[in-house]
Amino acid sequence: RQKAERMPDGSVVFTLPNPAPAAAAPPAEADIQPGERTPSDNPEIMARAKGIVGDEKAPVKKAARLAAWVAAEIKPDVTDAQSPLETLQKGRGNCQSHARLYTSLARAAGIPTRFVSGLVYQGAGFLYHSWAESHLNGSWLPIDPTFDEMPAGLTHIKLIEGDSVDEMGSIAGMIGRTRATVLEKRY
Repeated sequence: RQKAERMPDGSVVFTLPNPAPAAAAPPAEADIQPGERTPSDNPEIMARAKGIVGDEKAPVKKAARLAAWVAAEIKPDVTDAQSPLETLQKGRGNCQSHARLYTSLARAAGIPTRFVSGLVYQGAGFLYHSWAESHLNGSWLPIDPTFDEMPAGLTHIKLIEGDSVDEMGSIAGMIGRTRATVLEKRY
């Protein structure tokens, strides 16, 4: 859905959406299996996922139910670095907490899902943000379980996939040093 092009002066121009998107890569094993920070095999996570999706069979509808549930039930908080299980138990968390919990629930429901981070445009500027992408109908659909957006709006600019320390570390150096300007809006 987006295209990034580095310009000769070192700046990067993002085009959202890309008018000719490339074919979606199939899910990797890591997008399906439980992860260290996305314990989709935890009995409490599995039971909650089953309770939320109920008897729904369509993956798109399952994903919508899960995203809406996380957005409604997990209250915003500045809490950082908690596990999806802690988020589920406390009912509070930041955008990373929302995205990790949604990713865990979606994988538990059989939906290949990955954690992503980047920038989101909110009112007067761009902020660091995390959300998820679920592989639905042959392509990766951005889903924001913090804002209950499915698909996530074009205000989301993905910079990285994954949430390991190494993957997240690559974006840390950008925070507070990145400037973004909307050059053009076309509808």
